[in-house]
Parts: sequence; C-alpha cells; structure tokens
Amino acid sequence: MNRIDKTVVFRPLGAKELRRILAIELELVAQRIAASATAAPFSFELTPGAEDFLLREGTDMKYGARHLKRAIERELVHPLSNLIATGQTQSGDCISVDFDAENSCLTFSKTCAAAEAQAA
Repeated sequence: MNRIDKTVVFRPLGAKELRRILAIELELVAQRIAASATAAPFSFELTPGAEDFLLREGTDMKYGARHLKRAIERELVHPLSNLIATGQTQSGDCISVDFDAENSCLTFSKTCAAAEAQAA
C-alpha cells in the first residue's frame, strides 16, 4: 500500500525552454492589450537585452520559471499600464522596450506613433 509506483524526474529548464515560455507570456500580454476595452490597442516589442533582463529577473535554478509571470507583471505590464493611464500611448503606437544596463531597468520608447503608422 505504501509502495512507490512511479518515479517522476524533473530536469531544470534550459535556455531554449525558458525563452519559449517568455515568448508565450509576452504573447498573452499582447492579447490582453488588444482585448482591453478601456485602452487604445498598441503594440510592443522587446529587444534581446530586455528579454534577457526579464529572464534573469523571473527565473532561477531552483524554481525554474515560476517567478517569470510576476517579473513580467512588475517590470513590463505595470510600466505599460502607467503609459496607458497617463495618455502617453495611442491606438496604433509601437512601443520599443529595451534594457538600460546602467540603471538595471527597462526603458520604453515610441518607435512609431499612430499618425506615422497610418501614413505608411
């Protein structure tokens, strides 16, 4: 009755798997922005440095990617929501997210405004 029937071995996630999980989570954030009824939909893209930063903040060897979702919320979603709340984004804007190594934080900048996107 108290025997072990099966053994499950968990292996640490590799860089490839962590990047795939990050891509899935970022796609979910993009879907939340597109589906938002109150905010004007815009797009965002992360530089490789920004992705590396999120992976460093959201993963560790012991727990894997368990904290990745919280790191994305804290480092990406909250600043993006502040941009929305203060009216700094408009429908159709493209936001570039980069990593500032000097200050160890993400930076946000418009790469194209809504009017530019419509003219193109």
